[in-house]
Amino acid sequence: AGFRDDGARIAAASADQTVRAYDPATGKRLWSQKLHADWATGVAFSPDHRYVASSSKDKTVKIYDAETGELYTTYTGHNKMIGKYAGQNPVYAVKFVPGSPVALSAGGGNWIQLWEPEKAHDENGTAADMEDRFKSAGHARYLAHGATQEVFAIAVDQGQVFAASADGQVKQFDLATLAEVRSYPGHQDWVYALDFSAATNLVNVTGQFPHRFLFSSCKTAGTPTQGTHAGTGFNVVELMSASSSTAATEPLYEYYY
Repeated sequence: AGFRDDGARIAAASADQTVRAYDPATGKRLWSQKLHADWATGVAFSPDHRYVASSSKDKTVKIYDAETGELYTTYTGHNKMIGKYAGQNPVYAVKFVPGSPVALSAGGGNWIQLWEPEKAHDENGTAADMEDRFKSAGHARYLAHGATQEVFAIAVDQGQVFAASADGQVKQFDLATLAEVRSYPGHQDWVYALDFSAATNLVNVTGQFPHRFLFSSCKTAGTPTQGTHAGTGFNVVELMSASSSTAATEPLYEYYY
């Protein structure tokens, strides 16, 4: 699920293939669409409030009119049969760049894809120009994330992109150059959620992993200890200056639940 940046709308994606939008003030459902052919895995509002994007295991990202729910276009860049960026991969995450029409989507495959809904709409064309469109490179840009397994979550703000993947990697990239800035070490299993706070300059991640921890609050433990805990964990890592070294520090703290 995700809020619009002004908090006036919320959208949710579901394993039942539906995407729904609500008014959080009243709880009223505004619209519901079931257009994906597999799990809907993520949602995001565009910064101008015009669109809702939904990612899916069906290898597409769908763009809806945010007020009516009407389908505007479908981005198919994760399901390409030919070309340098060919691949048929599920999409687990979608985000918009704040103050920009650019969307980012990621999942299986080697790249985080950067694209714009309106340009994707124009490139989809009609059946009459299908052959020409297959030959066209399209407008999308591709960020090579270097993960060895699927990317489950992305975050973007302040010109930085963060990606969390099933191989335990959390990485930071510069949005302008698409170059890797640094990685955040320590995770040994899936990292399936993350967020970035520009106000506090912190990244937080959620995953399932065995990991040495600094402070813990476990259901079976009476007092915080230091050691190893296998299970689902949440940790917060300080985001270092973009001009510092590529190796990030250890987590400030970790909370296990």
